[in-house]
Amino acid sequence: MMIWKNLKYFTENEKWGDAGRMNPALLLLLDKLREKTGKPFTIHCGYEEGGHASGSRHYRGDAADFHIDGMSFPEAVDCLLRALHETEFLGQVSAAYVGLGIYPDWNTPGFHLDIRGYSARWGRIGGEYVSFEKAYKHAGEGK
Repeated sequence: MMIWKNLKYFTENEKWGDAGRMNPALLLLLDKLREKTGKPFTIHCGYEEGGHASGSRHYRGDAADFHIDGMSFPEAVDCLLRALHETEFLGQVSAAYVGLGIYPDWNTPGFHLDIRGYSARWGRIGGEYVSFEKAYKHAGEGK
């Protein structure tokens, strides 16, 4: 896929799963968000064929799980939200058309970001999906 040469911060050698099946628009958005935050992103997964909720956007290459290095998780959440609201992409503010999940209980707390065409926010504490606000509060309490 030719998209990789157009990215400043990511390569196809990261943990994308099948890198060739990643949505180029998602990759460009992640690259813009990485630029805006000024901090490295560590990719956990991208395209996968199993292990996620049924209908997961990971199965289409439209999602990535990652964490942001160099700051606490609550700071990373704030930083990513700011970046989503400040980054124009495909003619609109990024926050308007992406799904963002926060996962404060992962071994390394992190994010799920997908391109879905509308805004969605959620969190997960333990094995339970919860509101974004509840997961954010949980993250701030240091679990």
